[in-house]
Amino acid sequence: MLAWLCAPWAAPQAACPAPDALRAQVDHAVAAGASLDAAWGQARDAVRACAEPEAEAALMAEWTDAARRHGATSGQLQGLTEQRLAVAVQHGLLRHEAEARLALAMFTIARGEVDTASLQLHTALDRVRRLDDIAGQARVLTELSRLERRRGDYLAALRFELSGVELRRRLNPPPELWRSLLNLGVLYEQIELLEESRRYYAEALAESERTGQPGQIADVLNGYAGFLNDFGPASASQALAMAERALRLQREQGDMARIGSCLLQVGRARLGLGQVEAAEAAFAESLQLAERGGYAGLRAHVEFRWGELELARGDTEKALARIERARAEYERQSNRHRLVKVHGLLERVHTARHDELAAARAGREHFRLRNELLGANASGKLGELLTNFALSEERHRSEALRQENAVATVRLESERRLRRAGYLFGLVVIVGLALLVWRHAAVRRLYRLLSDSTRETEAQRAALSEANARLTELNRSDALTGLASRSYGMEHLADLLGHARARGSTPALLLFDLDHFKDINDRHGHLVGDQVLAAVAATLRDFAPSDALVSRVGGEEFMLVLEHAQHDRAQVVADALRRRVRDLGIDIGSHWLQLTVSVGVAQVVAGAVTTVRELYSAADVALYEAKRAGRDCVRSAARVA
Repeated sequence: MLAWLCAPWAAPQAACPAPDALRAQVDHAVAAGASLDAAWGQARDAVRACAEPEAEAALMAEWTDAARRHGATSGQLQGLTEQRLAVAVQHGLLRHEAEARLALAMFTIARGEVDTASLQLHTALDRVRRLDDIAGQARVLTELSRLERRRGDYLAALRFELSGVELRRRLNPPPELWRSLLNLGVLYEQIELLEESRRYYAEALAESERTGQPGQIADVLNGYAGFLNDFGPASASQALAMAERALRLQREQGDMARIGSCLLQVGRARLGLGQVEAAEAAFAESLQLAERGGYAGLRAHVEFRWGELELARGDTEKALARIERARAEYERQSNRHRLVKVHGLLERVHTARHDELAAARAGREHFRLRNELLGANASGKLGELLTNFALSEERHRSEALRQENAVATVRLESERRLRRAGYLFGLVVIVGLALLVWRHAAVRRLYRLLSDSTRETEAQRAALSEANARLTELNRSDALTGLASRSYGMEHLADLLGHARARGSTPALLLFDLDHFKDINDRHGHLVGDQVLAAVAATLRDFAPSDALVSRVGGEEFMLVLEHAQHDRAQVVADALRRRVRDLGIDIGSHWLQLTVSVGVAQVVAGAVTTVRELYSAADVALYEAKRAGRDCVRSAARVA
């Protein structure tokens, strides 16, 4: 960061030392036995003497980074950041103020002061907007998204992050795109759209690898490992490899909090592989770093996962003590997503302790919090926003594909013209020689070359056309089930609604949600879950009416759009397909899985005009009512006018 300093400095009181000279002075002082703070304090005094506020703010930023690499506590880092903020505010240094407020927001979030953090972030956003700093705005929006995610307001979180993605894509190349992709991966994971989450984690990792920054790669690897660890033994080996690589990279960076976070994921992966002692050792080191650095959030994460380990051992007393400590910290931080997990685990602990009343209370709180975060109203709004985002992403990819095809076509045409010119020149030369000797043989050879070139050009054109067709088809279908993709299904529904009055049709939307699918994944693994999704998709597709389009919405949810649903036809179709799924058995080797689905139905009134959002929200509410009614049933919304 000292590279930001202006050099040479013209100071009224003294000439400011060059950044490299300052670093050399700090290194020399530390080598001579001075403390890091004393060495940087002397450097700051030297900069203050030349009365250059910009230089002093930049030095405070580098001092903070050096302290972080040397294991400073969160309190020490916050103190240094506050000093930088004071200099920036006093002298109107907007960029330094924005960066300092962004960093301070992270400290206040860790203390559970989310309102204070929100104020810091919105102030930082104002500063970078005044600077017209697009990359800075995107960075702040990502942190606002993370804050809202922590609060459990996923709708606000998604809106902030999508705004950040849009800003980043205005620049070429998009700055820190990996950060937005990683945040979207976590967000989709928390709203339980796991396939989309996995895709964003993979894209974030590919983007970070492209940039080649070790710290960025480590952050993505650690987040991806945490996602994989949730799948238990089935993905533990892959999670361990990612977490250990992230740990190696972070140890080189020296960031104590991030090292502790990587150790946490290493421990979780070890536990998933049944290596209990190794897992406990990783948890112990992570907890030690959290306590030494004053990282309350990390300490709560370790206590929670260590509680899982104690429960696996059968020691419910220790498990309960650790989980309760984590619960208290999460409540202090207003971290509702983590509290959902805590109460789910507490239900298991109390059940193991045969305390049925405490287990029931924990289970009720688990359901209440989860319903608040992912209930019908939240799901309907999220569904609409996710649909718009998916369509936007499809358009973005299609435009990129169109541009690539245009470039390829131009290149192909250019090569053909060059080849044609080359052949023409060769023809002149050969004809000239043929006038002297072997004229007939030379002309025949030229003809063969031109024929081969024509065939090669046509083959390239055919291959390009085939690739375009394959890519278009991939965008229209879901890779796992072969059904129509979510975006294509929504486009089809929008088309039907747009022409319903003119065609005299009464479209209906049926939402199918596989009951207890999370239990299937948890008990039998992700591969069995994929097998179940594919089987249910095939059943819906094979037995759906001819005028219906079946698509996969995401996760375990499917959507069927009927063009004509007069009278009670939508209800009849929904119930028939529900019974088909119930009759379906999945052979997983050890036994047969019996499946059920809940169905929500929404239908348009004849001649009425409605939107995709209104119809989808109505069907989603009906689906939620089917879940509340005990699952394996159909519920219909009032007709949508």
